[in-house]
Amino acid sequence: MLSRRHLVALVDVAGERVLAGADGRLPELEERWPSHRDLVAAVGDPGAVLVAPPVREDDGTVVDVLAWSGGATAVGMSWRGADEVDLASGAAATTLRARVGELLSGLVPDDGREPWFALGWVDEVDAWVDGVVGGLGLERSGPRELVKVWSLSAVARFAVRAPDGVERDLWFKATCAGFRAEPVLTAWVAALDPAIAPGMVGLDPERAWMLLEAFPESEDDPTLDQVADVAAALARLQLASRDQVASLRAAGAPDRGLAATVAGLRRVVERGVEGPTMTDEQRAAAVDVEPWLVEQVTTLHGLGLPLTLVHGDLHLGNVTWSGGAPLLFDWTDACVAHPFLDARHLGFSAAHHLGPVGEEAVRGAYLDVWRSAYPGLDVDRAWELSEVGDRVFTLVSYEGIYLAQPAWGRWELATISVELIDRLVALRPR
Repeated sequence: MLSRRHLVALVDVAGERVLAGADGRLPELEERWPSHRDLVAAVGDPGAVLVAPPVREDDGTVVDVLAWSGGATAVGMSWRGADEVDLASGAAATTLRARVGELLSGLVPDDGREPWFALGWVDEVDAWVDGVVGGLGLERSGPRELVKVWSLSAVARFAVRAPDGVERDLWFKATCAGFRAEPVLTAWVAALDPAIAPGMVGLDPERAWMLLEAFPESEDDPTLDQVADVAAALARLQLASRDQVASLRAAGAPDRGLAATVAGLRRVVERGVEGPTMTDEQRAAAVDVEPWLVEQVTTLHGLGLPLTLVHGDLHLGNVTWSGGAPLLFDWTDACVAHPFLDARHLGFSAAHHLGPVGEEAVRGAYLDVWRSAYPGLDVDRAWELSEVGDRVFTLVSYEGIYLAQPAWGRWELATISVELIDRLVALRPR
C-alpha cells in the first residue's frame, strides 16, 4: 500500500473559510482508512459531509474536504482563508484551493467522480429515505449518520421509529457506476435465502441505492463453530442457486466462468492498470507464470462442478451472525463463477483470524456439503486447485475495480494487483 497522511479540511462555503488549529494546520489522521466518523470527529462537526474526492499527492498527503453543517466545531480551532492554512505540502495546498474554488462556484467537475462527492447529494438521500420509511408507516427518529464515503460507495445509518415507539436502525448504501447491480443482486440473494442476506427495505435500481435492515457488526474473534457454520451455509446457498443461474445473470451478475477468467488474467498480464509500476523482472515473471495459471484454472473448471452464485469477496469482515445464523453482506462482487473460489477465500480469512485450524474448519464443513451433493466428484482436488483459482479470480476482480475508478482514485487500492501477481508466481512449484 502507498504511504498516506490524511489532512481534514472543513470548509465554510458561504464564508470562504477553512477550519484550522492555532498553528494554522489542519487536523491530521494516522488511520490509513479513516471512516467518515473519523473525519467529522477530527473537526468536531458531526453534520459535516465529504464534498470532494480525496486525492493522494506524490508526497503521500491526502486532503479530505468536508462542508460545514453550520453547527459546532472542535475546541481550539478557528476559521482562516484557504491561503492562510499551512498544509506543509505545496501540491496539497493547490488541491485545497481548487476544492474551495469548486464549492464556491457550485460547479461539479466532470472528472468521473461519483454523485456523493457534491453538495446537496445527501439531501436527495434524506428525501428518498423519508419517502421509503414513510410508506412503511415509519418515521426517522434521528439525524442521518454517514459512515463511509469513498470512490466505490457511500454508506449511511438512519434511525427510524414505528408507531408503537419501537426504534431500529436501517442502512443506506449507494454504489459506484462500476457496481450498479449490487442492490438488485442483494435483493436477489435475499429472495433465494432470506436468512443469509440482509433484508431489503427499499430499492432504487436506477440510482443503485438500497435501504437495508440493520445487522450486527462482524465478530472480531469468531469461533471455529461459527466459521464452520458460515462455510456450510455458503455451500447450501450455492447449491440452491444452481438452477437459477439464468435468473442471476438477468439480475446483473457478471459471468466469471473459465473463459472470462482466462481473458481477464490475460488482460492483467498484458496491459494491467498497475503494469507500469512493476519492475522488468516482475513483468517477465507474470508472463512466464500465465500458462501455468491458465492450466490450473482450466483443470479446476474441468472437474465437473457447476457454476453457481459466488459472493466474490467472502472474508470474515463481510460476515456476521443474526440470531445465531450466519449472514453475508456486501454483495458488490457477486457473480456467476466456480463455487469453490468463495470457500477458499473464506478459508484464507479464517486462517488469518484463527490460524490453520480456521481454514481446516472451513474446508471440512464446506466439502462435507458438496461431497454429499456430488459423491462421484473429486472435491478434495477442487479444494486444492482453488487456491490458485481464488488468487487469479481476486486479481481479475481488482483489475475490474481499478477500471471502474477514475485514474485519480486508484491510489486507494494501489499495489494490490502487483502483490497478488507476486503471490501467484510464488505458488508455482519449482
